[in-house]
Amino acid sequence: MIDLHCDTILRLMTEAPEATLTENPFSVSLPHLEAAGAKAQAFALFTPLEEDWSFLCRMHKRFVDEVGASGIKQATCKEELLGDAFKAMLTIEGLGSLQGDDDRLEELLSWKPLIVSLTWNDCNAYAYPNSTDKDIMGRGLTAKGREVVGRLSSQGIVIDTSHLSDGGFWNLVDMGVSMMASHSNCRAITGHQRNLTDEQIRALADRGGVMGLNFCPIFLSDRNDNKSCISDMVRHVMHMYQVGGAGVMALGTDFDGIEGELEIAHPDGLWRLFDALSDAGLPSSAIEAFAYGNALRVLTQSF
Repeated sequence: MIDLHCDTILRLMTEAPEATLTENPFSVSLPHLEAAGAKAQAFALFTPLEEDWSFLCRMHKRFVDEVGASGIKQATCKEELLGDAFKAMLTIEGLGSLQGDDDRLEELLSWKPLIVSLTWNDCNAYAYPNSTDKDIMGRGLTAKGREVVGRLSSQGIVIDTSHLSDGGFWNLVDMGVSMMASHSNCRAITGHQRNLTDEQIRALADRGGVMGLNFCPIFLSDRNDNKSCISDMVRHVMHMYQVGGAGVMALGTDFDGIEGELEIAHPDGLWRLFDALSDAGLPSSAIEAFAYGNALRVLTQSF
């Protein structure tokens, strides 16, 4: 299993400073990952809008400290990710706290993230976000954003579109960079603006990219019952498969960044989803690609 997105580091910082990656009350911990047979876990660094660059730096230090104390290793290059041992991957969710500062960008690059998104749900110096406002949704990257995408791509970093506007998504397609939607579902199934249209899914598949299935209730279903159900996950994965093929599917649980009644609340419960997909007729080769193969391909080809 490779999961492309979780917010566990933020929750350790803000809710349980005495807890660790080895032992905590959240969805993602090393025992749960080990029980799931995980190959790699992406740990996102997200800066809340009320925080600043110093907060992001402190969060990075917490990530480094947690990885060091737990005895696991951060994958910073292709060769390390391809090894047999479990690896932690660093990802950045939103660059707003950089405020267009190139020196901050260089420091961030020294942390060796594998995946970076330009924005969260806010406009910043680099791009416009997903939005219910059609004007904002249609806008894309700023000139500074295009410059930064070029810098990130030159370092082999995959650009994440999960919080980006539709306009920004198509800007990245036109730029020809390595891209993914680390934690987004299908807009044809659930009409949330964070999800991808069929046209976007096909474009991502044509570029060899992936989209990570998000377990958040509002991205899985329009029922508004705050329940994250396996049956809804199956609907989204099968739609990904039908629209984009076996190569576009991946996992991006958003564990510890979501709320609700989660039918799968920890990585070691993922076998239930894999069994349900098999029962729905998804070939075993496609399930393996969904579980880890596609994510590994995109990440290792990006270097």
